[in-house]
Amino acid sequence: MKREIPGEAIPTMQVYVPRDTPKTGNDQMETPGTSWFDTVIATAGPGYAFTPAQLHTIAGEWETLAERYERARLRAQALIDAEGPGAEYASINNAEKVRESGRALSKALEERVAYCTTMAEKFTAALGAYSMAEDAAGERMRATGGSM
Repeated sequence: MKREIPGEAIPTMQVYVPRDTPKTGNDQMETPGTSWFDTVIATAGPGYAFTPAQLHTIAGEWETLAERYERARLRAQALIDAEGPGAEYASINNAEKVRESGRALSKALEERVAYCTTMAEKFTAALGAYSMAEDAAGERMRATGGSM
């Protein structure tokens, strides 16, 4: 028994074309197609675009993602170890294709783990640089007789 869904499907000829660079200004958040990251970077100017807490959180997110990819890579080992159910040509050939697929998946996941780990390290390094800059600024202020 078919279930009919009422309504119309009308194709549109409008195509979204992203801007080359995001706008800067107060209406940035209302601009469609602009990510929050573009917003932060475009409006941040010189200095840091994230707070220390945000840098810590983002580094943790990258680490978590790397761990998830690593678990998936370990599970992909089952595909690499696949054997055909029988000794006939079709089973052996099918198993080889599954193993090839498993090796490709494992390699792709390994690349993703490396990328996520690198990004986590970059955000952790930025957090360290942020802390050092804050400490240096505090020292300069205290040296001139100011207080924080």
